[in-house]
Order: sequence, then C-alpha cells, then structure tokens
Amino acid sequence: MKKYILGIAAFAALLAGCSKDDEATTVPSNGDVLYTEMGASMSSTRTTIGSENEVLWTLNDVVSVWSDEIATPQNFTLSEGAGTNTAKFKTTSSGVSGTTFYSVYPSSMLEATNTLTLPATQSYADVANFATNTNPMAAVGEDMMNMQFKHLCGIVVVELSADQSATATVNSIVLESPTPLAGKSTLSFESGSPVLTCTGSSQITLNCNVVLSQTPTSFYFVVPAAVYENGMD
Repeated sequence: MKKYILGIAAFAALLAGCSKDDEATTVPSNGDVLYTEMGASMSSTRTTIGSENEVLWTLNDVVSVWSDEIATPQNFTLSEGAGTNTAKFKTTSSGVSGTTFYSVYPSSMLEATNTLTLPATQSYADVANFATNTNPMAAVGEDMMNMQFKHLCGIVVVELSADQSATATVNSIVLESPTPLAGKSTLSFESGSPVLTCTGSSQITLNCNVVLSQTPTSFYFVVPAAVYENGMD
C-alpha cells in the first residue's frame, strides 16, 4: 500500500493548480457580491460534485472576506446559486471596501486573517468523498463581483477491498508524512495567488467504520498541496 500512496501523493500535490479557464460575466444587483468558484479535474473543496467533477456551491455556504483597507474578515452567506458553480453572497455587516479583496472558503476554517487550521481528524464520506469543512479555497482580486477561487489542498485516495470469504471493518486509517499534513497553516497572497503553507502535525486520521467488500472502497484524505519529497505512509 505504501508504494501506491506514494504514487497518488504526487497527483495530490499538483491538484491545486487545476482549474477551468471559463469566467462568468456578471452584473451587480442589489448590493450582492458575486463569487465564481473555479472547478477542478477531481473532487475538490465542496461536498457536492457535479456530473463533470465541477465544483458546486451549497445552500448556507459562508465565505470570509477582507481587503487591503478592512483587515477584519467579514462573513458573506450564499444568497443565490446553490447547486451551481457561480453564486452570489450577501453580508449583514457594513461590507468590505478597498482596492484588493481576499476571501477564504469555508469561513469556519479561518482562525484569523491569513491563518487557517486544517483538521487532523477527518471523516469518511461515501457519496461526496470527504466531509465538509475539510478542504479550503481562497481567492484574491480587485473585483468583488468576480472572485476566482483556487484550491489550497489536494486529495490522496486509498483503495481497500476484502477477500471473497473475508469480513473486515475499517475503523480508521492513519496517513503520515514528514511533511506537515494538518494543523496551523498560513495563507500568503504575495505571489498574486493564494498559497497555503502548513506547519502543523505530520499525521491525519480518517475515521471510517466501513465494512469492506470485494469491490474496492475509496477512502479520501484532504492534504495540503505540496511537494512530498519523503512520501507518505
């Protein structure tokens, strides 16, 4: 299994750069703020994935927004676009003014401006592949009506199956690497694009409680997008 994980880890490190080039043309309306989420070639930040693996917004989604003038993140809640990859968000606060805007999804993962916490314990999800509030995105831009989000993490997939005559239950799987996998992470926009650097723990536990069958079951870990020179176990 170790050899297999090393192979897919390389793909996980590249996933954050995958995106669609299409941008939505939008018109401001009633003070709404429009965010266009970028799709990826594989399951990404959301817990709902479309038929072509595009990323879809969900009812009650919340993003955090701040700017070069307003340092305190403000929460914006989805008002239109659930089930699509283009949505509008509203805030009950005074809003965010400035010339450069920053945003993080989901807002629950943002501890402070430019600081996120990646969970060291994740949960198995059989339909959407990984649990909500696990895989963050971020965006930076000068037009709040068209913020393009980038994936900050990748996906490692482990497939397990049982022999024909065997009965086996997977209670949990532990992924380890010398490269930090979870915990405190710093978000930088200095390059003009969001980059996440994790400095936390080197272990992730995926709680499963899944009964295996002869058909392989896929278990998905969300890991920071990085070069895993020493691999994973």
